Amino acid sequence: MASELPSLRLANGAVVVFNPALTAATGAFVNSGYVARAMLLRVVSWIGGATFAFGCAVQPPPPTQPSPLLGQLMPPFESQTVSGNPVISGGYQGHTVVVSFVASKCEPCERALSAANAVYSDERELVVVGVFRRDGAEGVISTAARLALHFPVVVDKDGSMTRQFQVESVPSTFVVDGRGRVRWVGGADLTEDALARAVASAR
Repeated sequence: MASELPSLRLANGAVVVFNPALTAATGAFVNSGYVARAMLLRVVSWIGGATFAFGCAVQPPPPTQPSPLLGQLMPPFESQTVSGNPVISGGYQGHTVVVSFVASKCEPCERALSAANAVYSDERELVVVGVFRRDGAEGVISTAARLALHFPVVVDKDGSMTRQFQVESVPSTFVVDGRGRVRWVGGADLTEDALARAVASAR
């Protein structure tokens, strides 16, 4: 009477059967059901891991805030950081970009900046620019230092960037994909999780 082949029942009710003869044909040492079962467990473990990986796909971001720029190319801009370094949007081609319009003495703006800072720290290929609306350089430098911002910040002295992006209120945070198109806009309720998901979906 033929011996029973080792098998394992999965959580969904399916049964996986391992045939030692197939392993023997390759010259592998199969002397008992223990070896067969061990190899079977490896296979099932791999299947479970793959299922877990697919099940942990990035969740979509919350609904975007309305903006005339959604789906459009990001307006080109040139500016200088508060430390005098150039900021030129043309150098960001191929990168996911976050442009966050904020103001000093604005709690939701500081939360938006902190969220952008956290996401920027985790994403090496991400470009983030903070844009302060007509604020004095000293106040901007103080805010950037207090929040320990790692990305460049500029002051929109003449309001040109604000007009180009058609910003009506702050904070407004734009997520732009590698092709230069605006994919998502966050508002005053922006969180680190929402921004991270928006960045991931723009890739």
